[in-house]
Amino acid sequence: MMILFEKDEDCCGCSACEAICPKHNIKMIPNTDGGYHYPLYLGDENCINCNLCLEVCPLKKGNDMVKREKVYYAGTTKDRKLWEESTSGGAFSEICRLYQDENPVIFGARWDDEFNVVMDYVEGVENMAPFRRSKYVAANPNMVFKHVKAFLNGNRTVIFQERLVK
Repeated sequence: MMILFEKDEDCCGCSACEAICPKHNIKMIPNTDGGYHYPLYLGDENCINCNLCLEVCPLKKGNDMVKREKVYYAGTTKDRKLWEESTSGGAFSEICRLYQDENPVIFGARWDDEFNVVMDYVEGVENMAPFRRSKYVAANPNMVFKHVKAFLNGNRTVIFQERLVK
């Protein structure tokens, strides 16, 4: 039986393992305190032992991302209207504005019609308003990595949770 993580809190909840599994043998579920998601391995009967889940994990294989010292930044917009529309001071919107000439694809968390938090994407900075009110909630990326990869393969600029990928 494959063990991805011994404890829920050892997982960062990115869902890359779920997205890359060719047999759909990993499902992201809320951890025991009902907060962030972690991977549930569905069993050996469907696993083909490709180990892609372990290779893509940023917390496995000594990924450089994990080894770096954490640095924190804070910021806010000077645009009063934008600031009032945002729960995080408008910093994410300002970061996205830096790339508006590239018509970026922006991935973020938003509320759906039933007040569930979902990951979604929009094309263009002018369409990102739904992401401004949900910065302090967790969302399962729910397989959006396949969309991210498709946009990147199409040479598009992608902004994902305040990180630029190109």
